[in-house]
Amino acid sequence: MKETRVTIWKAILEQSRIMMEKDSLLVMYTDSEALFHQNFNYYYSLISDKFMKIKNEHLDRHKIASIIICAILKSDILGIACGQNSSQTIDDIFLANEKLALNIALSDMHQRLQQDYKIGKIPYDGLFADFVFPRPLSCDREYTEVICRDLYFAKKYFELDPLSIANFLFLLEAFSFEASRININVDEWERLKDIRHKEQYEKELQYINSSLNELKYKYNNEKVELENKRDELQNSLKKIAEES
Repeated sequence: MKETRVTIWKAILEQSRIMMEKDSLLVMYTDSEALFHQNFNYYYSLISDKFMKIKNEHLDRHKIASIIICAILKSDILGIACGQNSSQTIDDIFLANEKLALNIALSDMHQRLQQDYKIGKIPYDGLFADFVFPRPLSCDREYTEVICRDLYFAKKYFELDPLSIANFLFLLEAFSFEASRININVDEWERLKDIRHKEQYEKELQYINSSLNELKYKYNNEKVELENKRDELQNSLKKIAEES
């Protein structure tokens, strides 16, 4: 997790630098790095501990991307200098952090998708070069702006939900395959499903065995402590009896 977090922060620095070069009014807050690491750890642990069958289980690319989005938005990495109107402000809504979060998350997710495809873990006949977004029907905005506005309002009025964001990212990925006319290989999908089940059962079995060993170790230690205490009490009673 630490390696992933550090890599993502380097990507944030680079993307922020590009955004600030294009818009001189953008600034990066000095405490943003510490806040990002703190928030990334929080969301990663939250999903891993509360919603995975096995603690510290490997998280998929959609969950990692959702953690990136939540961590960046909670950290408020970018701001506007001198309270002026930045080009990142649309309809009086400052969306620089949302744009940063979405770009970094999608880039990381696509990179992980490519890695999984290379090792045969993606049941499609090919890969799309970049994510494809649907066209909004009720407004003239780009769909990426719709996403950013949604994230902004979610943070301001509701609560960021990493699981819902991960599900949305999965659907965006699936839509991109469909829009790119890349077919899923059903036989390969079934094969990978069997492999995934096998790996999951093996991990759960390993986790159970490890937990049983820990319980056994703890039980043995407690047993020895109780036996020693019993022997001490018996010896004390024996001495009292002899002195009486």
